[in-house]
Amino acid sequence: MTQMAMDQAATLVGRGLHDRTGAVVGKVDAVIAGPDDAHAAWLSVATSDGRTALVPLIDLVIDEHVGVPYSAHQVLGAPQVPASGFDPHTDRALRGWYGLPAVPEP
Repeated sequence: MTQMAMDQAATLVGRGLHDRTGAVVGKVDAVIAGPDDAHAAWLSVATSDGRTALVPLIDLVIDEHVGVPYSAHQVLGAPQVPASGFDPHTDRALRGWYGLPAVPEP
């Protein structure tokens, strides 16, 4: 995943999120830290269908919007974060969904 400091990633909150074709998927509403808590790992997106989806910070195109290398279908179909919050199980499920390597267990 792209290394981005939390304060830098926080500047993405409020920007529109576009899929790989340029279609609007939603709006970035939060940033979730990675395992080291110093770098951002996921963007939380309020989607156009009223749900929340998480998208990895990888190969972003950043201008007035945030572009991701995924289809809207993939973003909208991503596993949901349970009410108990983001946890290692959710991280593994999302990594699998987006085809990212697993983080080794400590």
